[in-house]
Amino acid sequence: MARIKYSKAEKLAILHLYKDGHHSIADISAKFSVDPRTIREWKRKYEVNGEDSLEEAAS
Repeated sequence: MARIKYSKAEKLAILHLYKDGHHSIADISAKFSVDPRTIREWKRKYEVNGEDSLEEAAS
């Protein structure tokens, strides 16, 4: 299965949905085809290092 790359803006939007408390991680995961562990990892990175940590690494 090909890995989907998300922009920083998309990651922030997904994290906002997660943080607002109105959507379950399962719902968000299904809607955006993102593994729940990935969402939790983005959240951890964001909390530790801020928005810039969500930038996709250069290939």
